[in-house]
Order: sequence, then structure tokens, then C-alpha cells
Amino acid sequence: MVRAVLVRECETDVAAVNVEQTAEALKTRILEMPTHLSLGMLGLTTLFDVSGILQGQRSSQKSAEDCAEWMNAWRSAPLGPARDFVLFYDKMAAFAFHSLEEDS
Repeated sequence: MVRAVLVRECETDVAAVNVEQTAEALKTRILEMPTHLSLGMLGLTTLFDVSGILQGQRSSQKSAEDCAEWMNAWRSAPLGPARDFVLFYDKMAAFAFHSLEEDS
């Protein structure tokens, strides 16, 4: 998901090392949340990844473009938590990326 967000955010391919650093920073922020929120985010992240199987492969194994399409499907889901979850990743992955960029 982070890779898909960063490709859209930067409008170009992002180096794998930047994707990994951003994903780690985001994971740290999620784990620093109160337990009930962090468990929910980790659970939804796992659900999003596994739900990609409906299109043939886990979301984490999809190309950035295919993952972005799956994220769009969640954005239009009838369930508010699915939409909010993708919005969280959109905002927080971009924030984490730009924070790391600024620190460099």
C-alpha cells in the first residue's frame, strides 16, 4: 500500500529503499497508537492484504498500479471503516515519506 501511495504522491517510481523506510516509519507510528487503535489498524492492514486474493493475489504482491486499483475499490466500499482505512494510509504514508525526506 505504501508503494502505491508513494507512486501517486510523487508521480514517479520511488526507490525501494524509500518505500521500505516509509513503511517502517508508518509501522512505528501505528504501533505507537493506543493499543485498541493499533490492533485495529494492523487487523485492517492484514485484511486488505489478504482480500487482494479476490483479484488473484495478495495486495502486497501486486504491482503499485494494481494495488492502487484495489485501494480505489476500498475507497468506494459501502463500509465506512474500509474507506477511512485507505484514507489513513493515503495521508499517513505521504506524511511519513515527506518527514523522512525532510530529515535527510
